Amino acid sequence: MVGSNTETGISVTYDDSDNTLDFVIGADSIVSSMLDTNIDIAGTLDVTGVLTADTNATIAGTLGIAGGSTNGVAISQGAIAIKNGGAKSYVDFYCESSNAHYTRLEAAAHASYSGNVTATLPTSTGTLALTSDIHTTEELQDIIGAMFSSNTESGITVEYQDADGTIDLTVGTLNQNTTGSAATLTTARTIHGVSFDGSANIDLSEVVQDTVGAMFSSNTETGIAATYQDGDGTIDLVIGSDVIVNSMIADDAIDSAQIADGSIDTAHIANDQVTGDKLSNDVTIANDLTVAGNLVVTGSTTQTGSLLSNSNFQALSQNNSGNATDFGFYGKYVESSTTKYAGLFYDASTDNTFRLFVDSQTAPSTTVNTGATGYAVGTLVANLTGNVTGNVTGNASGTAATVTGAAQAQITSLGTLTTLTVDNVIINGTTIGHTDDTDLMTLADGVLTVAGEVDAVSLDVSGDIDVDGTANLDNTDIDGTLNTSGVVTSQTSANISQVAISSSSNAVAWDAAAAANAYYSTSENTTFSAPSNAVEGAIISVEIAQGGTARTVAWNTVFEFAASTAPTVTATANKTDIFSFRYNGSVWQEIGRVQNMAQT
Repeated sequence: MVGSNTETGISVTYDDSDNTLDFVIGADSIVSSMLDTNIDIAGTLDVTGVLTADTNATIAGTLGIAGGSTNGVAISQGAIAIKNGGAKSYVDFYCESSNAHYTRLEAAAHASYSGNVTATLPTSTGTLALTSDIHTTEELQDIIGAMFSSNTESGITVEYQDADGTIDLTVGTLNQNTTGSAATLTTARTIHGVSFDGSANIDLSEVVQDTVGAMFSSNTETGIAATYQDGDGTIDLVIGSDVIVNSMIADDAIDSAQIADGSIDTAHIANDQVTGDKLSNDVTIANDLTVAGNLVVTGSTTQTGSLLSNSNFQALSQNNSGNATDFGFYGKYVESSTTKYAGLFYDASTDNTFRLFVDSQTAPSTTVNTGATGYAVGTLVANLTGNVTGNVTGNASGTAATVTGAAQAQITSLGTLTTLTVDNVIINGTTIGHTDDTDLMTLADGVLTVAGEVDAVSLDVSGDIDVDGTANLDNTDIDGTLNTSGVVTSQTSANISQVAISSSSNAVAWDAAAAANAYYSTSENTTFSAPSNAVEGAIISVEIAQGGTARTVAWNTVFEFAASTAPTVTATANKTDIFSFRYNGSVWQEIGRVQNMAQT
């Protein structure tokens, strides 16, 4: 096809040695008739030769685009070179629908090359989909034919015809299973005595029943009779009378579930035939159990109901031969998911002592662990009749007619008393008084009210004192607040301690309650803020002492001065001003001022 074709502008040569087609565009093969009438160049056209534009565009040298032969596209006579600046070169062929898709022809990566590669296009119309070398038809035929020549065949013969490139398949005589449909079998088969040729279904019920029935008819039976009923195709199994003997029953195979109530009584059991090893671990007796002798239990006894005894004493630790074992009784209870024990026991570690205990998290065994987690002494609630002798080492509560022989130093607390009289002092409910004035003092929550006079050599009050009458105080140091509804008269003098205040971030914070008599040594230009804890009628004063560097002092608008004009603080180093104010419930009104006084 290539050897005898007509070629225009290109020569095609079939190389039989390597099965390739060589396409060569010869010199001067592209003539003006092959070019379009107009050639548009959108970018820069570098021409080293002559560019002639008539009806056709003629480029005598190489057409270089975006870098030309260095790192761009170079079009020269019979050749197009697509170079790049570091990425693989490619050509995109777009589809006909709005250029939505493309097929890319892209160069391989540098590492894949061992030399330059030439791909020659075919001369026939078709589709190129090449990922490796393409074999000729003959080569493909020989490859496929060889696959059949060396294979293993069963029931079929395969022969490759090299002359015409065909494969002959021959099926031998059919002698194996086949699939498909057949109306009947060529030769009928017998299934368990019933002929089957495939033309209809067969019923094997009767022959199967007869076969199984025969298995029972000639067998050996022990303890049971088996009869095959041919009429209805069933097998009757019957256990006859007296056919089950002891050897057929396994040990412990029969329990109360297999024995009807009342079917076995003492008449069926020989004397001394029921022993311990014939009983299960747990024996349930529905009615009373009478034991004529002693009942000896080597393990624990679980009593689900009440324990009733006609004995007037219950013996514990009967085999105890010494005095190293505690004995008594205890119970178990659960609080907040914690198992606890409580009880009464004789403590062998302390002769002649019984103890009540509660909350122990360890069950008693040979002894009661008094150091166990939670162990606590129990409380006995009881009425005692008669004399109680001995020393009371703990607390005693209740009512006693007379306590005799008790050392008063050993009585550290008393319970609730209706009235207690100690000499001439009477305590009754919330009042404490004298036999002549029983309600002198009244107690309430946080308050002691005294109806008479308080005469104290020294009285230290850390809170507030509310005096409705007259208080005669020789020397009084009050840390809190003294509220009086009357007049406070001082025979000598009254002193309000001086408290230093300071300035921070150009502002002086002044607590009118804590620093009524304030002292401020200037450290920066500042403003006196509105005093906190202001109470209507309160009087406060402040001494402002300038240091080595005079500072300015301003006032918050809550301070009210004559003519509503704030004074100028003496701006001289080491000078002192004193200001006094009274709070009227709204503003601090100035009531006194002395300025420009020496500090020494």
